[in-house]
Amino acid sequence: MQDYEINVRAVVRATQTDPDATGHIEGWDVYDNAAGEEAGEVVVRCDQLVSVKAEDEAKAIENAKADASAITMEGYEIDDVTLWIDEAIDVNPNSGAATPGM
Repeated sequence: MQDYEINVRAVVRATQTDPDATGHIEGWDVYDNAAGEEAGEVVVRCDQLVSVKAEDEAKAIENAKADASAITMEGYEIDDVTLWIDEAIDVNPNSGAATPGM
């Protein structure tokens, strides 16, 4: 088993249900927020670094998606969440090697 640190990315589509909503997503780092196609809809892109143990990179990716925190947004109803991982940049075995792209 090897340790991996994986940056799980999410695109969240949500509709505002509270006019004073904060839209805060606990445990995720928001890096982009845009208006959606419908009134009151937002599209939020966020990341979460997840540490997992796995036999190989493919299993590490599967485990990271499963272990990522659930996404809830204060004052919003979530319509859709899409998770993905950019393997070339965001899968880093903890071997002491430099992080690709840095």
